Amino acid sequence: MNTEISTSLGGQLIRYIIELDWAYILTFIFIAYWINSEKVTSWIKKLTGLVVRTRYRVAALGLIYGMIIFYLRGYDRSGIELLFRSFIFALVFHKLIIDAILSWLAPGHKHEDEQPSELP
Repeated sequence: MNTEISTSLGGQLIRYIIELDWAYILTFIFIAYWINSEKVTSWIKKLTGLVVRTRYRVAALGLIYGMIIFYLRGYDRSGIELLFRSFIFALVFHKLIIDAILSWLAPGHKHEDEQPSELP
């Protein structure tokens, strides 16, 4: 009984992961790293006078980039769900795996959200 449940859950998890839009996930993560670089964040601060937390920049980027991909690829309504699932997976994948690897490779690496905010 437990073997059947494990096999069924494993198969569903693998199918879920395979069906994600991996091109979107990987390019989104690379663009998010670029947007969150010191050079770009200081440029945004100079241009707008706002200090925007990393999570909000990433959320706005995911929304805007998702809409661009949706229209460029000509997705129908089911594409919205695919891109949303891929966005959520990208956030989790990035936080749990990529940040852990970077912290292990570069012990002095400190994520921006861990630093004190300039906002009161």
